[in-house]
Amino acid sequence: MASAIDDLRYLSRYGYQDPWAEAVKSVSTSLLSLAQTKMRRDLLIADYQDKERTREDRKVRERKAENRFTYNQFESPEDKLEFINKNPQYAMDVFGAEGMSPGVENLQAKAAVNTTLGGYEDVVKNPESTFLQRKDALIEARILATQNKLTGKSSAYGLQLQQHQNRFVQDSNKQLLIDFAESGNKKWLTEAEYNSAITDLNEGKITQVQTTLNRLFSQKGTDLAYIESSYNKYLKAYDDAFKDEDGMWLDELAAAQYKVLRASVDNRFMGLLPTQYQDRTKSVQQNIEEARLRLDPTGPPKKDDETGPKKTDKKVTVLKHNQVLNIQSPADVTDYSGLRNVKVLNKFTGKEEVMTGAQITQMGPNNVEILQGSKDNKNAYIELSREYHDGLEAFVAAVKNPKDGTSTLVREGMTVIEKSTGKRFKVGVKEAELPPRKLVYYKAWEEEHKYHYVVNGVKYNNRDFRDKFGLPYYEEAKVDAPVSRPTIFSVEEIK
Repeated sequence: MASAIDDLRYLSRYGYQDPWAEAVKSVSTSLLSLAQTKMRRDLLIADYQDKERTREDRKVRERKAENRFTYNQFESPEDKLEFINKNPQYAMDVFGAEGMSPGVENLQAKAAVNTTLGGYEDVVKNPESTFLQRKDALIEARILATQNKLTGKSSAYGLQLQQHQNRFVQDSNKQLLIDFAESGNKKWLTEAEYNSAITDLNEGKITQVQTTLNRLFSQKGTDLAYIESSYNKYLKAYDDAFKDEDGMWLDELAAAQYKVLRASVDNRFMGLLPTQYQDRTKSVQQNIEEARLRLDPTGPPKKDDETGPKKTDKKVTVLKHNQVLNIQSPADVTDYSGLRNVKVLNKFTGKEEVMTGAQITQMGPNNVEILQGSKDNKNAYIELSREYHDGLEAFVAAVKNPKDGTSTLVREGMTVIEKSTGKRFKVGVKEAELPPRKLVYYKAWEEEHKYHYVVNGVKYNNRDFRDKFGLPYYEEAKVDAPVSRPTIFSVEEIK
């Protein structure tokens, strides 16, 4: 048996190899190799994933760029909205996750604005629309476009408005000259002069005809009522063209245009008045009113209606439209808004009712019948309005004519009706004695209190007068009794 020393010598000479160690070494080597293989695999996978993410990111960027490009090709909000509504992803790509909701809402708001503007434009384009309807539509469109910073559209609407204004003024002038010629036909115009004027007007020779008619009227005409009515129609036409419903200028250009036209029409109508009432220190309106008060306080007499039942020698009292309104028949009435305390026949119920003008308008004039001959309508009246008078430089009481919308000032000697009692009185108009200028806003206060109204010995300021009184819609008249007698009644005498 070998000794331990021999074993040591053997091991020293040939070395020692421990089987367990060798096994451990082999396993370690294998594990290392496996780890290296796994690491290489992981690196390859990671590299692939990075490249895949890069490809996906590129695809997303390309998709976003393409969607945004397509979105920007649409000009109108409607088309843009239609595009993003096709796929929610489109909105996400265009606006981003956080901006998606507000972006869509903003786009919807712009589309709604365009829809509203389109409605206004349809009114303007509609051949059935009146000038006032077109004007209101263009004003509203311009305001809406300005509010939404649509500068181009706002300017375009302003230009359209100016074009319509000019056309309206020209058409109004032509029509008023036609009316002027017709009023003088076979009176202060011969048949030949009338036909020549109409022919020239149809050919567009407005200035020439205006000069000719003015000259002939000054030589032969004396109709002060027509002068006042025609002058007010011109002013109303210019107000309609250049002012809004509150009486404010539409813009600075409108104010400038009005000033030029107003000066022209003032000069023209001043020349139509009798010489003694062409006082250049006073306004045209004041000259007209003074001429009518002194020369023609009641206006020209109306012609009796030659149609209808035969008359007898017996006189009866009936209601006729107030002479101030110059309404020849119920068909002349176009605006019922100012009427109050009117007895009508409700065609739906078959009953007689008392209505306001607003109720008549709401139901429709064809669905109600104003009982012209009813004695209950003796207390029907028209509300008085507050209007600024340029010539008097003050706010005064006026009445809007339901026939043509023109305004007539309440003048000295007119008959008014007390709303609460139905009593009728003559009214006096007096200039008030105002206190010294101590108030900060004296000008505005002066304009409101410059004139007061005297009724039955009592003084009223403008507001109290309008609250308490109105203009009678009807007045009593003595007519021959017809074979078929109308409703006959007596009315309280005017005090």
